[in-house]
Amino acid sequence: MPSTGTPSSKTPLSGLGLPFTCTLAGPPDLVVFEGEAVVHGLAFAESLAGGESPVASLDPSTPRPDQRPWQIELPPGAQWNVLAEGRVELLAEDSQQPAQVACPLPAAERHEIVLQLEDPLPGTGIYLGDEQGAARCRLGMVATEAANQVCFALAKQGQPLRPAEGPLPLCPPRPWFKLAFASGKVKACFSCDGAHWSPLLGPDLPLEGAVATVGIYCLPGPGTRSIRVAQFATGEAAAPPASVPPDLFGRLSRQPFRQWAVVP
Repeated sequence: MPSTGTPSSKTPLSGLGLPFTCTLAGPPDLVVFEGEAVVHGLAFAESLAGGESPVASLDPSTPRPDQRPWQIELPPGAQWNVLAEGRVELLAEDSQQPAQVACPLPAAERHEIVLQLEDPLPGTGIYLGDEQGAARCRLGMVATEAANQVCFALAKQGQPLRPAEGPLPLCPPRPWFKLAFASGKVKACFSCDGAHWSPLLGPDLPLEGAVATVGIYCLPGPGTRSIRVAQFATGEAAAPPASVPPDLFGRLSRQPFRQWAVVP
């Protein structure tokens, strides 16, 4: 008999082109697809049992996006708008220079950031930066060549977002993104509702140097580019397994991975 499981994303997937995961009790004997769809890939990976991700942005004590201490220095053609219900918008029109705003992160050994965006356009995205706000990696929006739909991808700063091969997931109008990073690596997850998450396909992104800010950006170019933040939460990511000595992770995680020392 096939193993049974529950998809981690209960949102209808028709037309979204999104990766999704399904937790099973063991390797399946049979995988059945019902309806019409294009399957770009199927992979199985061993994982640890765990509950669903909490929706940190729904905590009433979480500051609204407009209450965050944003560092705003914009070039000509870009503007920062505070919208209704505490939302914020970075807008660039025919800008000749990149536009970005950054928010300092609280001190933590294992960071987790949750953002809900609204109508992000190609040429915009989220980035992780250093203390001065300079980007180290970005989760950016790109347009498909055929239908001019918005997709997203994660890449180190200076590297192209579009991979050499393979499809990119499509971005709905109000996507949720979760970025977790520690010990020199970044892991990204995506959600349609902020409650059920799917990891972005591919390995975790190695990241050199410390991360002290998170921000949004608009690339230069003709026309209008905008990105809005509707929800924004920061916190400390899940602790390492109980088998790891409590002080070991803390002694290593604040250093870039190339500066690690052997701890006896």
